Amino acid sequence: MDVSEGNGSSSRSVENVAALIRGYAAPRTVAEVERDAGLKPGSLANYVKPSTAPARMPLAPVMERIADALGAPVTEVSRAFAADFELPVYDGEPLPEDETELLAQYRMLPPNLRRFARKTVASLVAEVGASRTSGEIDEFDVSQGWPPSELR
Repeated sequence: MDVSEGNGSSSRSVENVAALIRGYAAPRTVAEVERDAGLKPGSLANYVKPSTAPARMPLAPVMERIADALGAPVTEVSRAFAADFELPVYDGEPLPEDETELLAQYRMLPPNLRRFARKTVASLVAEVGASRTSGEIDEFDVSQGWPPSELR
């Protein structure tokens, strides 16, 4: 099984992924890890050298196979790739339960209804007088006419 993507010749950094692979491989060689995991020779080694590293970020299933081969958490593998590709990684606190639920519901909507949901929330925020500078919303008495006429 091959876990590499693309045909190499990348000029990007491989520092973080290389350190991750070498760190989890030790004391074995990268070639031994590939063999033990049933990967094609070079599948992991290609990520260690800039001259052979794929120019594109690997897809999630590829990162999962790399994590499995190394015995590393997939989050650690994805963070190493994100660092080498200079992509931002969210390191903040997890969302509160109500926000997680809202996001899950939003993701269930088709694109045209997602647009409507965003407009609905924007209208609600505007209606209750959100301050763009502080990001705070005053308490809103729903008896004062919600929803706005454009959403009825």
